[in-house]
Amino acid sequence: MATYQLNNSPVHSDSIITAIYGETGSSWPTCGFHTGLDFASYSGETNPMLYSCCNGQVVEVNLTPSASLGNNVVIRANNGNYFRYCHM
Repeated sequence: MATYQLNNSPVHSDSIITAIYGETGSSWPTCGFHTGLDFASYSGETNPMLYSCCNGQVVEVNLTPSASLGNNVVIRANNGNYFRYCHM
């Protein structure tokens, strides 16, 4: 099992990582692997507060759920990288 260090987690509550980037399996038939990092609450908390993992600007908000992304938000970090928060 790999070890991951999250310096700026978007979830500031007791949570676990349920799927990691690059994980393979039948859950990701489109591209063959997981393209994100999934969190779940230990306590079953619904709608926890979410925080940005970087300084930047929200550049896209999609509130019409898609099958692969759900409701999602795109953040452009000050360094030019992009982050998408999905299934919110």
